Amino acid sequence: MNATTGATDVALAVLSLVRSAAVLLLLLGCFAGYGGLFFRRDRLHLRAAAGMLLVYLAVSILGFLGLISPAALWTILLVGALLALRSREDLAAAWADLRAPLLMAMLVLPLAALPPVSRDAMNHHLFLPRLWLESGHLVRPGFCFVFSYPRLGESVYALVGGTVGFASSRLVSLSGFVLAGSALWTAAREWRRGILALVLLASVPEAF
Repeated sequence: MNATTGATDVALAVLSLVRSAAVLLLLLGCFAGYGGLFFRRDRLHLRAAAGMLLVYLAVSILGFLGLISPAALWTILLVGALLALRSREDLAAAWADLRAPLLMAMLVLPLAALPPVSRDAMNHHLFLPRLWLESGHLVRPGFCFVFSYPRLGESVYALVGGTVGFASSRLVSLSGFVLAGSALWTAAREWRRGILALVLLASVPEAF
């Protein structure tokens, strides 16, 4: 019985890691796909940064119109990911920019795969998107002045929460880490400096 339970726990842990890796790639693909509409042949981190702004704009517009729903958010997520698959050349360039940062990210993926538990996440960053999803529109509770709206971070959390679930919200931070690592890797222009830059980035607790 114990052996069976242990094997089940291991299988579930592996499945959780695989799912988290897939969600991370889906997020990165979504951002890069939309950004590629403006920066078709540019670096991945530039395309993804532009794409993140477009996702923020799309979620905000849905919120103002009272149309925030899982179906609408899934549409945003999947359309962006499909746009990222348009060109083999873009995929090859993205892999060149991502391989080192992704390998670094895999080291902390088990932590990022855990559900969020911090007070700041539960009482602020995830609380507000949850209100949006429950009501279908942007909500600003009057009891707390920090809940200004809409903000980029909360919009991306709403995208994740309304699709793959809020339990995966730490992967939003991990996607930011990967894109920052991609920018550093590109800026270093030499593998030793790139590795040093990634190690320094990974040493910052706030990165995760």
